[in-house]
Amino acid sequence: MRLRAIALLFASTLGGALPCAWADDSCAGYKWNVEHERALFAHGGRSLAAGVDASSAPGIQLDQLFEIALLPESDVHYALPPSKRPKHGGTYAGLVRVQLAAPALYRVSLDQADWIEVIVDHASLKSADFAGQHACSAPRKIVAFNLPSGEVLLQLSSAATPHVRVTVTRAAPP
Repeated sequence: MRLRAIALLFASTLGGALPCAWADDSCAGYKWNVEHERALFAHGGRSLAAGVDASSAPGIQLDQLFEIALLPESDVHYALPPSKRPKHGGTYAGLVRVQLAAPALYRVSLDQADWIEVIVDHASLKSADFAGQHACSAPRKIVAFNLPSGEVLLQLSSAATPHVRVTVTRAAPP
């Protein structure tokens, strides 16, 4: 009985501490509601090798997390030159595709600060918005794009590591 009382006291103490733990969460300060993206990053992603060029770019699906193996940037043949060049050599890159059923605002979320560009009809689309949390990797960076229906090419570059976790989600209406 005494152990049970101690266990209940311990559990109630932890329950009271949870709001404080959430306040200290390095991923809690996004300007948008990113619960959906965080839930996807909480599980293991599907492994996939990035394409070396647009024709070899594999497809990824919405609302799924992918662990993408990147290539040395010098081996990648971009669909368009990246608009941001790496500050130092030895970075990684790759290309993937995603099929979209409807035009909407979509978010591309990454676990690191890699550069992301979306290519549609041989043109790079300007991002609609972005957000990031430097101390967070689940996700670290989120870039929003107004995307058309159909296939779009995601071009990843300036990655410091040979792997990146990526998910594409449809943004919730405001």
